[in-house]
Amino acid sequence: MNKKKIIIEQMKAVGTYHESKYNTVIDLLTNVLTRYEMVLKNWKEEGKPLFSDRISDRGSVNKIKNINLQMLEDYEKEISALCEKLGLTPTSLKKIDSTDKDKNNEVASPFFKMLKQIETEKEPDNFS
Repeated sequence: MNKKKIIIEQMKAVGTYHESKYNTVIDLLTNVLTRYEMVLKNWKEEGKPLFSDRISDRGSVNKIKNINLQMLEDYEKEISALCEKLGLTPTSLKKIDSTDKDKNNEVASPFFKMLKQIETEKEPDNFS
């Protein structure tokens, strides 16, 4: 099953899916998730470095935040914002009075659970 279908199913499950209103945002989220997974894979293959060396114009070596790590952080912010627009975050679920709770008595977000699976190197359950 592809990411777009999963997002739509999750939106239907929480009652936030309206076909004509959200297709552009769903497509954008699908693209950002694909890029996130590619960058995450590259970062893991590099050994998950926090910093990289950068040589300045003067020849000195400076430590900078690893570009893949920075991109992951940026994508996570973008994913979070898009999920909120689609009603897939705990905050947006509370707004629609969701009654599904997780173990910690917080509103469960199936989408963020899948994102967590990606980050912990498990194969996502429904991503293709």
